Amino acid sequence: MVSLRAFAFHRRSAETKTILLLAKTQRLAYASMLCLGAAGRSRVVLVAPQELSYLRRSKYCDTFVAAPPDFFESAPEDAGAILTEIARRCGATLAVGADPSGVRLLSAASAHTGVSCFPTPSRDVYDTLNNKWTFYLFCVQAGLPVPRTTLIEQFDVATIDRVFAEFPDRFIVKPLEGEGGQGVVCISRREELSRLILDNPGYPGGPWIAQEFIDGEDVDLSLLAVNEQVVLEATQRRIADTRVVEFIPCPQLTAMADRFVAASHYNGLAHIDARTDSRTGAVLLVECNPRPWASIANALFCGMDFFGYDFTAPSAPRRLESGRSITRHRPYRVRVLWAVSKMGPIRPSLHCLVAVMSDPLSLIWLAKRMLLACRRGYVWLVQGREAVERGPVEGL
Repeated sequence: MVSLRAFAFHRRSAETKTILLLAKTQRLAYASMLCLGAAGRSRVVLVAPQELSYLRRSKYCDTFVAAPPDFFESAPEDAGAILTEIARRCGATLAVGADPSGVRLLSAASAHTGVSCFPTPSRDVYDTLNNKWTFYLFCVQAGLPVPRTTLIEQFDVATIDRVFAEFPDRFIVKPLEGEGGQGVVCISRREELSRLILDNPGYPGGPWIAQEFIDGEDVDLSLLAVNEQVVLEATQRRIADTRVVEFIPCPQLTAMADRFVAASHYNGLAHIDARTDSRTGAVLLVECNPRPWASIANALFCGMDFFGYDFTAPSAPRRLESGRSITRHRPYRVRVLWAVSKMGPIRPSLHCLVAVMSDPLSLIWLAKRMLLACRRGYVWLVQGREAVERGPVEGL
């Protein structure tokens, strides 16, 4: 059982409107913090492991609660009691899961806590959609279009021969669970399979899936479902060779959103990766992230606040189908801003730039990147290009 004594509180201010944000990973925790904080309607209490305590330096983190390592794996009754007490101490009125660990904990503990919870899928639904193989099986059963996919339990000779026979041109290999493109590789030859996976000790363990490579463009569907109804929806794509997210109309994905939610009995936030086949124009669903996503703040900068939906006054479903914004990753790059300025309205990108660069934590990250660049330049001058490509040099 997890005791509240194992938690450490670091509080910054005494404002009243408060949201508990549960997370174990920095990337998704900061994305949700930025979205909640930049909207300017609430303060964030981040409940996360001690190793993420540096996030309290962000202006979007009002209070940091250091959770013990076993908190996110604790029993639902224990987790619910802990969340109730943290909410009481901090005056929180809502709990939100920011990443897989946070969403899974909240889906199990929501019935055992005294604090209101943001809509969250049930744990069974979450596990089905988060696993890339069971998501594929779900889509096949629901009649949703997906690329041809096969399960790989181990890379033995027979399995490798079967995969290359099924996908003779190119295919994608990826672990069943993961985020941020971790472990996703494109394979066209056996030599690439050996170099990138079989002989790579850092490649994630299995099982894995092999998925047909679709030649085309990525397009994503973001949605918020309440009572198994889509209330907010956005379709977006990444403009090639830029750090720019563009929101676009996509009738095929829009038609799939209602079918997806109805078939899965879904509630909460979800981000579905899809691909447009350049040969046929068909849109195929690739994988699902049943949780907040890394680019959720870009929708806010273009006019849709997924976290700000008013559950007390439900309204007609809304869609975001226009707008461009640079991503939060290094938004200070001049060439990116210049590219955006030539595409159209730059206000959302400036909003993102100000939101990120006014955060002390972002300035710390920027300083670290500059120091690393200087270090790499020094190694280049002293030992040449090969030393830089080899990585860290002892003694520097």
